[in-house]
Amino acid sequence: MNEPADSVRSAVQGKPPRSFGQMLAIGVWVAAGVAGLWFVLALVNPTTTYHFSPMLLAAAPSVVVRLLAEKSLPLREVLVTVAVGVGFAGVVTVILQLADALRGPVLAADFTAVAGSALAETLIALAIGAVLGGLIAAIRWTRNDRTREPN
Repeated sequence: MNEPADSVRSAVQGKPPRSFGQMLAIGVWVAAGVAGLWFVLALVNPTTTYHFSPMLLAAAPSVVVRLLAEKSLPLREVLVTVAVGVGFAGVVTVILQLADALRGPVLAADFTAVAGSALAETLIALAIGAVLGGLIAAIRWTRNDRTREPN
């Protein structure tokens, strides 16, 4: 669809159209909340591994923007949302590693680059989350799903 038609549809449905920047800002707030929760939990319980936290954090902005847009995103927007998620997850991972808060057990001790390393597992989960978030944001899930036009 074109942008005027989307604006008319949004007005008829009673919700204002959102720009990519507005949706990304919401995605950033969600990612910040996930990052804060993971950070606090890991600092309070450094010997517990939160296996899905880096995955969830890396995917959060992409998923939130995709849900708000209600359609698949163009490649540029997918890359931006993935970069935001990876940035958040990377910063939290570095801080937790420096604070020695990644001391918990690992799931795949034999498959990580550094056997038994919670850091390696965290980085693997971060990469998986980035890929999954990007796929969720980019793939058309229904026949009626249309790619957002770049702003």
